[in-house]
Parts: sequence; C-alpha cells; structure tokens
Amino acid sequence: KAAKGLWKRESDALALQMAAMEQTIALLDREVKATNQQLEKSASSEASAALEPLLGHLEDKLLRTQYELEELRRACYFPTVDGYTLRFSFGDNYIGFKELLLEQFRGTLVLSVTPGVDGESNARAPTARATFLGTGEGDGKEPGALLRFLGEGV
Repeated sequence: KAAKGLWKRESDALALQMAAMEQTIALLDREVKATNQQLEKSASSEASAALEPLLGHLEDKLLRTQYELEELRRACYFPTVDGYTLRFSFGDNYIGFKELLLEQFRGTLVLSVTPGVDGESNARAPTARATFLGTGEGDGKEPGALLRFLGEGV
C-alpha cells in the first residue's frame, strides 16, 4: 500500500515531466526544420560546414528525447507497482504484460556454434545459430509453441 502511495506522488511528477518533454520535442522539431531550411539556402560551403554539425546534434537530441518520452509513457501506463513486467509500444499503441508464460514447446532446437578461428588459424567472427525444427507426431502434436499471457493495452 505504501508503494502505491509513493507511485501516486511519482506519477504526478512524471506527468509534468512528460509534458515538458513534449514541449522540448516540439521545440527541437522546429529547430531541426529551421536549420534544414538554412542549410538548403546557404550558398557558401563555410555556412554549410557550420550548420551540418548543428543539424546532426539537434536531430540526435530530438531522437533521444522522443525515445526517453516513450520509455516514460510505458512506465506510467504500465507501472511496476501494479505488477507489469514487460512493456512495449509502437507508434501510439502501448501494451503491458503482467504475466508471460511459455506453456508448451514442442520440436527440436538445433544449436550450432563456430569458433573465432578457422581451420588455418585465421581470425573470423564467431557465430552462434539456433534453429527450431518441427517434428510433429500426430494430431495435436504439431511443432511450435504455446505462449500464454495476461496483458493490457492503451
């Protein structure tokens, strides 16, 4: 119960933080567009050389802030205190899972590993490959997996 009370206070602060991040994203988006326009209009290579690093910095900051906002939204919509263990989002769709269980797994899993050295002692990238092969054996015994979950979406 104490954790829920603490979460309520934190969620109010997080709502303010999300609003500030949304304003920051809008500002950065305007700055990126304005810098792009300046770059397109600039005739000299000196002006372009000065604007390109600035544009890259602004774009990086914009992407990082958008990512952090999405992460914050997932945590707010599906808080750990309510039992959510996995959270995902794509666009404006959010989903959180409280429970994720692998109920059934049938088939053959083949694992092949190659070392970081070939037969002639030349270095190469080591690899690991896992392949799921199905070997169904009658009705109801088809290869595959059954995943059971309890989730909610916003």
